[in-house]
Amino acid sequence: MNMRKLVAGIAAATAMLAGVALGVAPASAAETRVDSMSTVKFTADSAAQLAGRKLTAYKLADYYQIANDGDGGGVAYTVKTIADAATIHTALTDAVAATNANGLTVPDTKTDQLAWALSQNGVLDDSSATSAPWVGNTRRFAESLKSHINDPDFTNTRVNDISLTATNDESPSATITLESGVWLIVDTSTASDNVTQAIPMVVSTGKVTGSQLVSPDSPDTDPVVINFKNDTLTVSKSVDQQAVAVGQTVTYTLTSTVPSTTGYASTGYAYQFIDTLGAGLKYAGNVTVKVGGNMLSPAADGTGYAVNNPYENDAQEVRFDLSQYIYTAGQDSSLVGKAVVVTYDATVTDSAVVEGEGNLNTVILKYSNDPSMTSFGQPQSTVKVYTGKFVLDKLNKDGVRLSGAKFQVFRSGETGESNALQFVKNSEGTEYKLADGESGGTTTTTITTLDGAPVAITGLNGEYTVKETQAPAGYSSFLPAFNVTVTAPTSDGGASTVGVNPTQWGELVTSQGQTVTVTNVKNIAQLPLTGGVGLTLFVVATALFAGATVTLYAKSRKTRKELMR
Repeated sequence: MNMRKLVAGIAAATAMLAGVALGVAPASAAETRVDSMSTVKFTADSAAQLAGRKLTAYKLADYYQIANDGDGGGVAYTVKTIADAATIHTALTDAVAATNANGLTVPDTKTDQLAWALSQNGVLDDSSATSAPWVGNTRRFAESLKSHINDPDFTNTRVNDISLTATNDESPSATITLESGVWLIVDTSTASDNVTQAIPMVVSTGKVTGSQLVSPDSPDTDPVVINFKNDTLTVSKSVDQQAVAVGQTVTYTLTSTVPSTTGYASTGYAYQFIDTLGAGLKYAGNVTVKVGGNMLSPAADGTGYAVNNPYENDAQEVRFDLSQYIYTAGQDSSLVGKAVVVTYDATVTDSAVVEGEGNLNTVILKYSNDPSMTSFGQPQSTVKVYTGKFVLDKLNKDGVRLSGAKFQVFRSGETGESNALQFVKNSEGTEYKLADGESGGTTTTTITTLDGAPVAITGLNGEYTVKETQAPAGYSSFLPAFNVTVTAPTSDGGASTVGVNPTQWGELVTSQGQTVTVTNVKNIAQLPLTGGVGLTLFVVATALFAGATVTLYAKSRKTRKELMR
């Protein structure tokens, strides 16, 4: 119910009944406690906020119907506090302490506490707000009451283990039935990774027309509607490129939202992105943090964020701590629910897994999810990057594998000698992984083939130029250079796609699947006479023949001139 309307209604009833609302009934008034049932409807942004929640309801006050036997006649309603008067007195004092612009003093417990509060403008405010952060006097009143619910004399009327069943439509809701009156509703469910525990709610079942409290009841057809005051919080992680090469820098994006922090203590409040990079990734900084589209700066005083890396000597863990900033933002209605976005860079190292299960990066959002500050939600999200490869095989015309051929690999368009890529060679010489430039081990720019197995060139993604720089002993010096395109997979168990563009070499450079085969010949007679390589051979042979003819002609003229002397 709208608490302001309840205040107005009780005030009207108070004026009409000359003090009955304060618990001092005129002699002519007949009082009857209202024991009818009312329906309370909780609403939320998602069904997850309501489904399966367990509640306990503590009755604070009864409604009474008062029939006036005097000249005015008619029926009115008032409120009588049934909870411990001293506790209600303390809670009301806490409620008005921060915003008591009218200078109100809560009367002593000889006066009915809730009847007085509901008849005074400015003591309790609207408790039916439909959006966070749900701040105000009624909020402070509810928080103070919750701290006393385990006191033995708090109230004699309570309903335990109320279970919510949520609707699964576009406007999720759940309903419960309570005896008409004023109640404190407490969420007793354990908070989860994605759903916070609701803060306590004050619910009044009365109905107001104009400024008059006309009914204490809220039937099924016209229930009290209360926003269930909790949050769902998730975290997501993405990367700008999943197919990558060793040495490449990628940008990760972490996204969540600002929760309401009303009812939480600032001391010990947590809101941290805990990011763990896989062994093949290295944190590279370049951090940006935005909340509600506003860029934050690094700051240790709660006006920004802090970055911790390495965290407790673990270089693979980085923490982005926004705890105090989010605590403050969580009590600002213009920021609650707005996006929290963190971006940072990481470099792919030569420790990266090639293909297979990829290189994992996991983020956990650790945040306070229980107003009692005894637990944390820790939703998580993962994303992977993958690096690829191609296989290089060296054969002769008879299909026999050759050892001793030497190759270099360049990024496309960067084929100068000084641009040859560095590789880390495994102990068997069967794999050359692209180096990240920071390797502690020995690197090489030369890839040497084996006679027992093909060689894997790994850690790649993109376009490359491969040059044979030395043929095996006893083979011709026709040394091909060709382009290879490697597209790394983007899912577990995926294989790289390899494409070759050896147009001028025809059958000497071929590909099948991930394997690129380079064939060596011993002499010109073994070269194929068709296709690109045949044309190349024809041009070379023609040039050689033309050169020889010119040379022979020049020598012939010189000899003829000498004979004529």
